[in-house]
This record gives sequence, structure tokens and C-alpha cells, in this order.
Amino acid sequence: MRLSLRAKWTAVVLFIGVVPLVVTVVTALVVQRIQRDGLFRAEQELENAVVDEASRSLARSPRARRRSIGPPSSSVTRASRRRPASRSRARR
Repeated sequence: MRLSLRAKWTAVVLFIGVVPLVVTVVTALVVQRIQRDGLFRAEQELENAVVDEASRSLARSPRARRRSIGPPSSSVTRASRRRPASRSRARR
């Protein structure tokens, strides 16, 4: 069975058009899988880091927590010292 020249050229043009399309689709699927795996791994690491930080925060002693926060009176007096200066600046 002999194919006509027109049939041969049609097959060649279709082949040239379809091969890059298939290669692009396969490459896109591979890249998508790599990205999905990488993002999943990064999300797990971030979750572990958040849990570690929370456990460190809770593991500190109550005395250390009080020291890091400071006595309530000191934060109130610091805030009251700042207010008059800010009000006087606003009036100018």
C-alpha cells in the first residue's frame, strides 16, 4: 500500500505539531508534582517549627514568663509617661 505525498506531508505536520505538545504536557505534570511535594514538605517543616516554638514558650518557667512580661505597674506607668508628650505634640 502506497501513501500519497499529501498523506505523508499531513502525517509529518501533525507529528511536528503533536510531539512538542506532548513533551510540554509531560514536563508540566512532572514540574507540578515536584512543586506539590516541595510545598508539602515545606508546610510540614513550618508546622513543626510552630509546634516547637509553642512548646518552648510553654516550657519556660512561670518566673521567666513574669520577667519577660514585666510587672503590670511598670507598663502602665510607662504608658502614662508617654501620653502627655504625645498630647502636647498634637496640640502644637
